[in-house]
Amino acid sequence: WMAGGTVIDRASSNLNSETERDAAFFLNQAANLDISFMTIQRANNGIVAERSAGNVFSNLVLRDGGRSGMAVGDSSQNNTMRRVVITRNLGSGLVLALNNGGIFESGIIWSNGGSAIVAGSASIAVSNSILHASDTNFCYSLNELGAAFGNFNNLVFVGDANAALFGATVFEGVPQWTAFSTQDVFSLSVDPLFADATNDDYHLRSPYGRFDPATGGVVTTDTNLSLLVR
Repeated sequence: WMAGGTVIDRASSNLNSETERDAAFFLNQAANLDISFMTIQRANNGIVAERSAGNVFSNLVLRDGGRSGMAVGDSSQNNTMRRVVITRNLGSGLVLALNNGGIFESGIIWSNGGSAIVAGSASIAVSNSILHASDTNFCYSLNELGAAFGNFNNLVFVGDANAALFGATVFEGVPQWTAFSTQDVFSLSVDPLFADATNDDYHLRSPYGRFDPATGGVVTTDTNLSLLVR
């Protein structure tokens, strides 16, 4: 467990390699760890967890990496990701394989090169989170043995991206995905109006005031209000 704004720069020379993990954290048969309050950058895979259970990953930024921000698999189960930002990785945000009982809540997966969440023979519960997909990717990319139990999310897809893929079936929007899966009943799809996502400020714009991490003060000059503010 670590706290205090630590930055781990893996400086991997193997970004997007299919054979080199080059992870900042590699957990094998780990249980009940708490990894929190840090930024992980330039790793081919920010965090890899295999055969690991009951771990908590919170208040993390996983950015500017390779194949994935986080990869959980190989019979892992019941791992929780809370208030995690995964952004600007060349590949997908969160990759799950042979994994059960995972939780992703109050997190942001934004502006990655692949789909936001990829689940193959794996399940994940997603809530109060923002998932983003661009190009020809998906907010959820699931094989026929994958499952995403979601609600109260914001699924943002731009360009030729779509809300979800299940097997070979594409779901263009949230209504189509919900009708098929019965998930994300209270989810929506809107521009979240981040303050400055390019510089990792994911506070929501609001004329009523928002925190400014650059100054430590409150900004009240926004002219628009994010629909996610409630």
